[in-house]
Amino acid sequence: MGVGIFSDDFGTGYSSWQMIRKLAEQSTKFTKELKNNSKSAVDVMERVSSILEEQEMSVKKSQEKYWIINEAMKNINLIKRLINFI
Repeated sequence: MGVGIFSDDFGTGYSSWQMIRKLAEQSTKFTKELKNNSKSAVDVMERVSSILEEQEMSVKKSQEKYWIINEAMKNINLIKRLINFI
């Protein structure tokens, strides 16, 4: 038994409800909702999309923090070398 997550940016490329329904056939969680209640399935997908966007923003913020720390460490090392040189 495996777990699959399907994600797509709707409206670009080859995305369509038919393709989503085909993908849903491979999954157990969304299949029933897509076949019986499209509005509910769209709500679920929008929530999943929102969660993924929040996670992406969190990762970007962490990367920015590490970049700032890295730059600060480079500056500290440069200052140490200058002090030792003088």
